[in-house]
Amino acid sequence: MASSSSPTAPYLKFDVFLSFRGKDTRNSFTSHLYHALQRNQIDAYIDNKLDGGEKIEPALLERIEESCISLVIFSENYADSTFCLRELSKILECMETKQQMVLPVFYRLDPSHVQNLTGSYGDALCKHERDCSSEEVQSWRHALKEIANLKGWDSNVMTACLCSLFIMHCWDETKLIQEIVTDIQKKLNRELSSSFDSKRLVGMKSRVEDIESLLSFGSTGVLIVGIWGMGGIGKSTTAETVYRRNCSKFEGHCCFQDVREESRKHGVDHVRQEILGMVLEKNDLKIQGKVLPSAIKRMLQRKKVIVLDDVNDPQHLKYLVGEDGLFGQGSRIIVTSRDRRVLENACAEDQIYEVKILDEDDALRLFSLHAFKQDRPIEEYSGLSKTVVSCVKGIPLVLEILGGNLYNKRSVEYWESKVAQLRTNGGEDIKKHLEMCYHELDQTEKKIFLDIACFFGRCKKDFLQQTLDLEERSGIDRLADMCHKNCSRQDLDA
Repeated sequence: MASSSSPTAPYLKFDVFLSFRGKDTRNSFTSHLYHALQRNQIDAYIDNKLDGGEKIEPALLERIEESCISLVIFSENYADSTFCLRELSKILECMETKQQMVLPVFYRLDPSHVQNLTGSYGDALCKHERDCSSEEVQSWRHALKEIANLKGWDSNVMTACLCSLFIMHCWDETKLIQEIVTDIQKKLNRELSSSFDSKRLVGMKSRVEDIESLLSFGSTGVLIVGIWGMGGIGKSTTAETVYRRNCSKFEGHCCFQDVREESRKHGVDHVRQEILGMVLEKNDLKIQGKVLPSAIKRMLQRKKVIVLDDVNDPQHLKYLVGEDGLFGQGSRIIVTSRDRRVLENACAEDQIYEVKILDEDDALRLFSLHAFKQDRPIEEYSGLSKTVVSCVKGIPLVLEILGGNLYNKRSVEYWESKVAQLRTNGGEDIKKHLEMCYHELDQTEKKIFLDIACFFGRCKKDFLQQTLDLEERSGIDRLADMCHKNCSRQDLDA
């Protein structure tokens, strides 16, 4: 592919990139920090190779570029590794050219050793001067000094705590990790609040603002808001974005993804236990039976925000949300579903938000971010990109899949063959997406779906109801509720 000469917005895929010395912290501090970030819905990238070696892979440099924040964990032997130092130089480059946020953590290490290049850091750089070019070593010195002088955390700062009859100093790694996670959450929330122009937020601004309006954060009472739409339309991303922008306002929070699949695999009792454990921050929570103990109920009587993603059973939803009064005043519950009737059992009609397909401009931008890693197509692929977007009809998941499949495919002929495939049969990716939706229907609904697709095409819902028998008429509403037809509940588009 020819590169574009004009500047474009960066594609940010990860929230945090973790830079660390594996032999110092991989199985201790870094591992604990990574899992704490994941539990708090912060998408962190960690290089899982046990030995980075000397050569840094281009793919790893891309991961740094695709991250909103780089978290550098300086430890005793960090500077021993040329791999870590080359990684650090790239992080500094992204800080200076892409305004990436960089946060240092000094783990059981005197920060002055990094800032002044003394101790183990001075020794390591002297060794590298014998084996590497002076120019490269000088760039490492510069990167170490610059990043070590940024605001961050020092694990050696002791906290005084009262223990029995005397004061002792104790270092609390868990507390440090929680402080780091909380600070990163705040920084990411500010990023989300100030800009919808990057990352996975294409077309998201109006959706998020509409849902936040429905949630009425300033009002009392417990409120349930539903997010409804077809598979792949962006319900989960929308719910997660709303959650992350607002979770710090609550005393407990949980974003539980894929309720339907987790319930199928492990049972709804397991899902409830996991959700309550996340809300109460008790990873070892064990609940025997379906009735919650009084102690658990008391702990839930605070202001919580919970996201239940992809719920397909109204009884499961009722069980997971619990009886009236389970959660404290001001709590908010966000539920996503492909089936409107699941939501109608729990939400008022005006508390259900329908997620629409992307408009052409946003669809093209999302596709470009995945196909070209920039927010518009490369010129020679512009026409082909617009054709792909037209065939996909604004479904975000399919745009992402197709864009990812076409990334780094440098042949125009290959693109033309893919476009021809899309025009003739919708392409394998779109077919898989539709098959996933189709297999959720019962036999009657499958028959109605095929009748509409094969014989009616685009037509008014009223015309179909007059043409079909009673059983099939009720099935049309069901298809609309399940989002298997592109419709506004008045019109159907096959």
